[in-house]
Amino acid sequence: MSAALEHIHVDSSVNNVTVGVPPFGNVTIKWSFGQHYIERIVMALNSASKVIGRFQNGEYRCYKGGFLTETECQEHYSLTVNAYGDIIIAMRNISHPYFGSYLISVYRGLDDKIDTLWIIICKKAGTTAPMSTVISSTGVTIQVYETTNEPTVTTTPGTSNKSGAVIGGILGALFFIVLIGGIAFWFCKRCRRKRDCQPITEPHDDQF
Repeated sequence: MSAALEHIHVDSSVNNVTVGVPPFGNVTIKWSFGQHYIERIVMALNSASKVIGRFQNGEYRCYKGGFLTETECQEHYSLTVNAYGDIIIAMRNISHPYFGSYLISVYRGLDDKIDTLWIIICKKAGTTAPMSTVISSTGVTIQVYETTNEPTVTTTPGTSNKSGAVIGGILGALFFIVLIGGIAFWFCKRCRRKRDCQPITEPHDDQF
């Protein structure tokens, strides 16, 4: 069974895009670059210095001795340009360590202008970066992920144990206060039955 294929369309005004891809999944990104002269297109992973391959003269070639081996490059990536000037970036069988940031650099040649597109490939199925992070007063971090929309509770190092000790101390103090109050109330109620809530001091025999 072949992996699901994600088709992403990116407008020419966009310079970065984030895509969630399941492990060993495939994604095709169509960048609507327009009818411009293109001298070459260079694809790199994580930084401009880690080049994977380039598209030039109608052909995509992997860099020999580049960041990835030529076999890895051929198996996982390809670059093409269609008749409408759309740049097609295809990524196949993506898994660790191929999740990350990709830099697509388009060299026009005539005007020395370089257009760039950053593509961030994230691992899908509940492991993407959290949409929101909430830190409660007890030091517990709740992260909601886009793919599952279910909260995953994680503990911030060095805060959960400390918070637990503080909460335990507060509860212990409250229990002690309630206990003392209950005893005082019982004595006061007993005293009211004797018409006097004040402690009684019995006189000595010599005072009679």
